[in-house]
Amino acid sequence: MRYSKEIFSKAYAITAERRTNAETMAQRRRDEVLRVIPEIEEIERKMSSVSLMAAKAVLKGANAKEELEKIAELSKKLRDEKANLMMSHGYRADYMEPQYSCPVCQDTTAVEKDGKTLYCQCFLNTLKDVACDEINKISPLSLS
Repeated sequence: MRYSKEIFSKAYAITAERRTNAETMAQRRRDEVLRVIPEIEEIERKMSSVSLMAAKAVLKGANAKEELEKIAELSKKLRDEKANLMMSHGYRADYMEPQYSCPVCQDTTAVEKDGKTLYCQCFLNTLKDVACDEINKISPLSLS
């Protein structure tokens, strides 16, 4: 089915609002966690430096594999430390992560499949819903 630009715009706006809301709520949860568990910030700082270490190891070349294995081990240790600290304070390990309405596309509207970028099914459903809403506005009958 073909949709008008107006339908696409409304569907994109709905999806963008979902994504923004999920990220805003994640930031609020993050702020809450950092107030309760300030040590998390230091762990995250260390995790960022581990990412830099990984990039440097790849650029260095010599013994990169061995270096990356050590870095991966350190990264896992830090992730586990963060998760354990959060759980010990009654939070889920993923509490600070955005809770997108679509876990497949993370409310971006698109997915990669076989090397192609396609609309996610959630976006196609939103398009259909918006189109039905528009038809319902002008029709004496109701579409569901």
